[in-house]
Amino acid sequence: MKILFVAGGSGGHLYPAIELAKFLKKERNAEVYLIRANKKIEDQILEKVKVFDKIYKLEMGGFSKKLGLKNFKHLWMLMFAFNKSKKVLKEIKPDIVFGMGGYVTYPVLKKAKCKKYLHEQNTIPGLANKMLKNRVDKIFISFKESEKYFNKKCYLVKNPRVINLNKENLQEETILIVAGSLGSSTINKAVIKAYPNLKDKKVLFVTGNKHYSDVITKIKETKTFKIVPYLDNFLERLKSAKLIISRSGATTMAEIMELEKISILIPSKNVKNNHQYLNALSLTDKFASVLLEEDQLDLLVAKIDFALDNYSNLKENLKKVLQDNYQDITKFI
Repeated sequence: MKILFVAGGSGGHLYPAIELAKFLKKERNAEVYLIRANKKIEDQILEKVKVFDKIYKLEMGGFSKKLGLKNFKHLWMLMFAFNKSKKVLKEIKPDIVFGMGGYVTYPVLKKAKCKKYLHEQNTIPGLANKMLKNRVDKIFISFKESEKYFNKKCYLVKNPRVINLNKENLQEETILIVAGSLGSSTINKAVIKAYPNLKDKKVLFVTGNKHYSDVITKIKETKTFKIVPYLDNFLERLKSAKLIISRSGATTMAEIMELEKISILIPSKNVKNNHQYLNALSLTDKFASVLLEEDQLDLLVAKIDFALDNYSNLKENLKKVLQDNYQDITKFI
């Protein structure tokens, strides 16, 4: 079986493709290929990954709602992407083309003649997935709320990011505060302000590399409150968390849910379609997590106390959400 994954533009699209490719190569003896975009973040992720039999790049750019020369340039690039897609498809002859999101997905799935699947990680589909929804055989979603955006049957599945996740040695010790690999100056300022109330709690505060030096000039580590710029072993640290305070990107949400960790979610406003806010609502509306919006960060300590005081109820409600027909995506391939 030959499977061509198409994913690019962000880790949120690439990580699910990588984990699904690992599973299919190991368990199904599949040949796995990848067509990606040309972003630096993709280079950083893929240089550590040796799963794909071959990787191809498509030079593309996203379109703006405003007319401009950049849109004409990207339209020209799209024409070349269609041609390269045809060549790659002819070379590989895949049995399945699996679009994982990002604008690079569109030309490949539009030209493919084999089985075509889509996976949407966020609550609101991206533009490419919206445009392809009537051209594919199966659509997989990670949030029940996504179904209304697709006018055909969808399969509610766990994000493939967690397929190979080792759930052994789970503990409940630390309050883990992290805002993605780059960190967030907004969240960091809130933690610095809340530090007098947090310094005696067992906390692991991840600042992001570019913010670390600034943070440690303002607050210091204690016996229990630890400060690091970055986590290479994020999942291991997440396993030992009693409470995680984080953004609500699709990958982080998938990991939190799979490991059944209670959380305080702080959606980023700097994302398309406000999808992090809607991702968070999928749990917070069911009292399976606590919502903390950026303009309410002064309430950080109060929200932490509230989450810990209501730990049992949050945990029980999270388990109910996970029982809501989430299936294993590998059963459909």
